[in-house]
Amino acid sequence: MSLTISMRLRILIWVYVSLPILAFLLMAYQHSLFQEPGFQDSLGSGMVVAVLILLFGHMPGTHWLLTRRLKELRLFCGRIRTGEYDPVPLPNEPPDESEEHELTALIRHMNWMANRIRVREGELTCAVDTLRTTNENLDKARAALWGEMELAKKIQTALLPASPHIPGYAISAFMEPADEVGGDYYDVIATPSCHWLLIGDVSGHGVTSGLIQMMARTAIHSIVEGNPGLSPAELLDRVNGRLTEDIQMLEGDQYMTMTALRLDPDGKLVYAGMHQPLLLHRRQTDSVEEVESRGMWLALMPDIEDMLPVDELRLAPGDTLLLHTDGITEAVGPDGEMWEMEGLMDTMAANAGEEVSVIAERVRQSLEGYTRDDDRTALIIRRHANGI
Repeated sequence: MSLTISMRLRILIWVYVSLPILAFLLMAYQHSLFQEPGFQDSLGSGMVVAVLILLFGHMPGTHWLLTRRLKELRLFCGRIRTGEYDPVPLPNEPPDESEEHELTALIRHMNWMANRIRVREGELTCAVDTLRTTNENLDKARAALWGEMELAKKIQTALLPASPHIPGYAISAFMEPADEVGGDYYDVIATPSCHWLLIGDVSGHGVTSGLIQMMARTAIHSIVEGNPGLSPAELLDRVNGRLTEDIQMLEGDQYMTMTALRLDPDGKLVYAGMHQPLLLHRRQTDSVEEVESRGMWLALMPDIEDMLPVDELRLAPGDTLLLHTDGITEAVGPDGEMWEMEGLMDTMAANAGEEVSVIAERVRQSLEGYTRDDDRTALIIRRHANGI
């Protein structure tokens, strides 16, 4: 059975201490030698040596034992730095840790810490591998989603009239979604008997709003193609019924504001539906009028037939009509103030003599530096000055 460090140290000390004791016992046994002068001198020298051995003789052995263990600990720490966690062998010690030598306790605790490091390193490696796999899956999902968003944006853009045209009128429009897919809607539908102008806004913005916008567009085109001369109130009532069902199927709570305007050949505009006010620049008076829209929002209830009053106005030659969504007038500038209707009316009045495309561009330029928390859409139409 191997001896513990403490027992080895105790044995060394007892051996060194017992040497002078044995010398004294020997002298006591051989007391006749005290009479010899040479022996007395030798005895004195022996006593000095014994005292020195008692005081310092155990130090080499103790130093060797401690140095060997400390060297093992130093090598052990070096192995930990390189990722090796094999424990240092423990000497035999009492089962009760309170009685073990301090050096043994240090070795035991360092072995425990090394084992914990090995366990944590394994857990961390597994966590890193899991995180890496999750990130790769997220990257793939994001790329796929981004591709779908781009596709949805292209589809929505393709469905909007790229170069709207009505004989006898100049038209310009733009839509700037806050997200990749917007909820704003504008349309120009030309038919042989009359023409339609539409402006709308789905609550919120993003993919769902963009989907509802496309649903509304599909319903409008389907209804108008079948009966182009119906009243704006009847058109919106039919669109409302379809849109309400579609949004219920999506389990959504969105609604849509919309104004539908039917443009007759003589320049008369018949319109219905609650949206933003219409801005009308009269060429004759060189002034901008704010015309309120009336009616009911879409998709709040299935039947709104009695809530859609029909109004009329007439575009004289040279008159300009501007339709817009609230993302323009509610844009917030660097000073924290919204652009408001006054800003849009002032821009329209200042550029009334310009082409409609220039007016649209000036509106966009005026909003540079403003926050874009909502989609921005504008549709501008002017009757030719000669009425043709």
